[in-house]
Amino acid sequence: MERILGKIKIKGFRAPCFSIDNRNKWALRVLADFGYQYDASIFPLKINPLYGINGAPTRPYRISFEDVRREDPQSPLMEFPMCPLRIGGLKIPIAGGFYLRMLPSRFLSWGLKRINQSQPFILYVHPWESYEKTPRFKLPLYKRIISYYGIDSVMIKLEHLLKGFLFARVDRVLGLV
Repeated sequence: MERILGKIKIKGFRAPCFSIDNRNKWALRVLADFGYQYDASIFPLKINPLYGINGAPTRPYRISFEDVRREDPQSPLMEFPMCPLRIGGLKIPIAGGFYLRMLPSRFLSWGLKRINQSQPFILYVHPWESYEKTPRFKLPLYKRIISYYGIDSVMIKLEHLLKGFLFARVDRVLGLV
């Protein structure tokens, strides 16, 4: 990636399926040892068995290597978690993947503006979600919905969001440049 990007040094990491939690927190030290300055693997909301951790901050913080839900001002690694939209006591995932594909554009814009009033957010898109002709596998209905629903609208939604918000590299947002 660094060869492709030229002079831009890769400073961050995001684990597949937001899979870093307290069961594998050792990975954070490995990231720091390899020179990474931030991680974006914490999904601060447990909504399914695959990923998520309740009680983690929803805004960028210096992550504790002892408990990923805690801040450690001495930590060499920043965490930029996915930020759910808060409506009353409800937390709604909004900024990428299935949620980007499923939610209507107007709701996405409204929700991200609401989040952005008090903090930055990460918007993520998997490469396969940006291609309408992504091959479809025979899956049970609920997995088909989670995997493929809304792929045909991703690029339109992304274009809409890119026009409505200012975006920057994560290292710049976190002041790591």
